[in-house]
This record gives sequence, C-alpha cells and structure tokens, in this order.
Amino acid sequence: LRGLNIDEVQRMLANITGQDVPYAFAEGIYRQTEGNPLFIQEVARYIAESGLIKREGGQWVGAADLVTQIPEGLRDVIGKRLSRLSEECNRILSVAAVMGRDFSLDVLRDVAGVPEEQLLSAIEEAIGVSVLEERSEARDVRYRFTHAYFRQTLYGEMIAPRRLRLHNDVAKALELHYASRLEEHAAELAEHFAHSSTEED
Repeated sequence: LRGLNIDEVQRMLANITGQDVPYAFAEGIYRQTEGNPLFIQEVARYIAESGLIKREGGQWVGAADLVTQIPEGLRDVIGKRLSRLSEECNRILSVAAVMGRDFSLDVLRDVAGVPEEQLLSAIEEAIGVSVLEERSEARDVRYRFTHAYFRQTLYGEMIAPRRLRLHNDVAKALELHYASRLEEHAAELAEHFAHSSTEED
C-alpha cells in the first residue's frame, strides 16, 4: 500500500476522530507509522485509549509527548499482526529480519534452508497481510518489510546466539551471491561479519 503524506494523514485522522486535528499531531503519527494507512487507525485508537492525547476546551492536549509515546503502542499493534502468521512464516521472516529491511529472495533461500515451495508460501503469507512488499530489480527478486518496526520486532525477539549465527550465515551467503560484485556490497558484508559469531570472520 502507498504510504500517505502528512496532509493525507491529517485528513484521515480528522475522519477517524470526527474533528480537525493539528498538523503537529498528524506529523507525529506520520513519523511513527511512515504513513501506513493500516497502522494509522490502530495507533490513533491506542493514543486515545491510553489518554496520551485528549480534547480539552476545544484544544488537543498532550501532542508534545506524542513522538516519544507512540512506538510502544505501535510495537503492540505489530506484534499482534505478526502473531496471526504461521510459525513457519515467522521463522523465515526472522531470518529475513537479520538480513535487513530490504533483502534478496535468493540469499534468503540459501540462509533459511527450506524447500522453494515452503519459502514462497511464507512470502505470500507475509505479503497477504502487508508485512512484506515485492521490490524486484533487474538481476534480483527482492522484498522489503513494509514498516521498519516489523523488522525490528522480529530481530529483537531472537536470542543473541541465534542472531550472531544468522549474521554469519547471511554474510557467507552474500559472499557467494555477490562473488563477482563484492566491492559493490562491501559495506553490507562488513556489517554482517561485524555481528558474526565467528572470530576469524
């Protein structure tokens, strides 16, 4: 789904609340949701239910705290969405999360070590609930987490030894995948090897 701009977020919030909302409020929601319409309504409801912002004497009160307060609620929303996916889909997405917000299908296949059909079913499942989107390039079929918090949540839920091992696996898979173009991907490789569990790497 296309992300909304701040003006569109402001209009959407006005429709949800039935009242005009200040630009600063819309901007805070926009920054935390990246304009994702699937999250805006849920985050707006969370803010209202949590009393982070309320209407007093015709004014919105509490907008100053908005930017620091939204992420926790947004993580709750994202956690619920991820919990609707199958265990196998979440496992494959966790591998993808180690790779980054944007990742190559070929490299994910190598690291996840699952049959092609199983991998594609998991990708389709994640696209179906707008957790992933396809961003194919000429030489590479690539996917991207539709929101940074999907990736961060999956990454954060892994225990450290598993993350370290996966970074090592990803780095080695990238080396093979980009064997003829290593210099182009040096920064990406260095980042994964820096998080690797293997000291010589």
